[in-house]
Order: sequence, then structure tokens, then C-alpha cells
Amino acid sequence: MVKGFYKSKHLNMNEFYIKSGKHPGTLKDKVTSPGGTTTKAIHTLEKYDFSYILAEAINPI
Repeated sequence: MVKGFYKSKHLNMNEFYIKSGKHPGTLKDKVTSPGGTTTKAIHTLEKYDFSYILAEAINPI
């Protein structure tokens, strides 16, 4: 049940992103509060290049 819920939400977010035609950063800014805890967490992840870490973990060597 949890997997189905997650998959459904994930697909809905992707569909929303594609239909919006907007940059993901723009969408993020619309749903987070400036200086809020989520924004601070995102900045911390960006500071330590979390996107690169995920890409390296996912891509085969």
C-alpha cells in the first residue's frame, strides 16, 4: 500500500512538472517558505552537492 501511494504521488509530481513547463527550482520556490526549514534543508543538501552524490550512486561505474 505504501509503495503504491509513493509511486502514485511521484508520478503525479512528474506529471505536474512536465505540464507546468517551469524549471524545478521555480516550482520549489512556490511551495517552500523563504528561510523555512525545508528551504534550509535544501540549501544544506545543495551545499554538499547532494545531486552529484545521488547521480554517482545511481549510475554504474
